Amino acid sequence: MLYRSLLFAITVLSLSPTTSIDGAKDYYSTNFRLEDGLMLLHMEVNGKTGWFIFDTGAPGLVLNSNYFTEGKALDAQGDLVGIHGKIETVRVEHWQLKWTDFERSGKEALVCDLSYLENDRNEEILGLVGLDVFQGYFVQICYNSQLFAIAKSLSQLDDTEDFQKLPIRKKANLIMIDMEANSSSIRLIVDTGSESNIIDHLALRHFQLQVKKVGERELVGGDGNIILTDEVEVPELTLLQEKVNNQRFLVSSLGSINYQGEEQVHGILGRPFFGSRCIIIDRSARNIYISKGKQTRSPAKSTDSPVAGILDIS
Repeated sequence: MLYRSLLFAITVLSLSPTTSIDGAKDYYSTNFRLEDGLMLLHMEVNGKTGWFIFDTGAPGLVLNSNYFTEGKALDAQGDLVGIHGKIETVRVEHWQLKWTDFERSGKEALVCDLSYLENDRNEEILGLVGLDVFQGYFVQICYNSQLFAIAKSLSQLDDTEDFQKLPIRKKANLIMIDMEANSSSIRLIVDTGSESNIIDHLALRHFQLQVKKVGERELVGGDGNIILTDEVEVPELTLLQEKVNNQRFLVSSLGSINYQGEEQVHGILGRPFFGSRCIIIDRSARNIYISKGKQTRSPAKSTDSPVAGILDIS
């Protein structure tokens, strides 16, 4: 089975901020479609309607060049870095997004080849949508009920009594949290665009993590390159006071990400880690709320876009 990590980090490009449309509400929600661990939302961008992947590792709006051909080439190269290296992009100078009755516009979006996301799917993927698109909102994701919601205040979302509150660290557009492994603090990217958990091969040695190899898997990064990696099981991680046992990770290099700046990243938390949880991200205050263990959440309060069940196409 092929695992994807759609991790992107901005290295030389600063995108213009998004702007809201007048009349914006305080709360929006819908159900998302879950396919191979990736979250698909039905949206419209610049008049084109289809499926977009919600990806906390994406810098704002990243459009698939198969469907968005108008753009302006950037002067600088290497403006995006994926898990395996640099990615060529062009820039769209204006975009307008509609999701349910939420509307937002921006001055710049990135366009690159995302065709590898469609190679083993009979589905068009129009692009990636990152947290910046929902700037000014709390973002809630509940995998069990496939609920995606945004709200102006935390009180408008589900009761967070059973949630753990953690500070967020930032590296470029990426958000990270700290967990404990083998009595050491390790820094992990929160990435809803990753179908697997990933651990850096250097971090395994540095922290002397005792892991068990359980197999080998193919991993494709945001640049479309495929590598064969070991899959290992980490016996125990600690998230605040909660013990998380037997999480599986793919072993890969995060050197292309760690090359940018002093803030070192040791791994990526993807769908397998968050699959039984509900999370709420507050980028403005740099906090993330993570439910403890397995959870059941109520369905979305309103749904104005197509909804599909979980698809197994492995």
